[in-house]
Amino acid sequence: MSNSRVFRALVCCSVLAGFSFATDDNPPPSDLDKYNVVWNTPGTNASSSMPIGNGEIGLNVWVEEDGDLRFYIGRTDAWSEACRLLKVGAVRLSLSPNPFAKGLPFCQQLVLRDGRIEIKGGAADADVTLRLFVDANAPVIHVTGKSSKPV
Repeated sequence: MSNSRVFRALVCCSVLAGFSFATDDNPPPSDLDKYNVVWNTPGTNASSSMPIGNGEIGLNVWVEEDGDLRFYIGRTDAWSEACRLLKVGAVRLSLSPNPFAKGLPFCQQLVLRDGRIEIKGGAADADVTLRLFVDANAPVIHVTGKSSKPV
């Protein structure tokens, strides 16, 4: 199951590369949103991650079953002496109280129109939304959050 999740996300990233971004003169494709990749359960490890990037920096993003947001960072020029593409860093983000804890509502979505990953979770009165994206014009990773209660 995790391999199929990664495959679907990679296919969607490939689809995104073929689209131009919307402007006033160039409205977005009306059917694009129906191809967003949506997961309703956290992953187990990096093999169930969702990829995103800007062509130079790539992320493998997942929320673990314990509720921590994790992502590996890779670059297109980070090769080993054995010609393997390496990860150059890892990030773990924990929130307290944990909105992504087991048993709480959860949704992770690759939003193709915006080139971002959006993660929503938590009880109705304490919901949290995290957004991740890689800047299209700079080697910068953004993680933003919004919460109905302090975390």
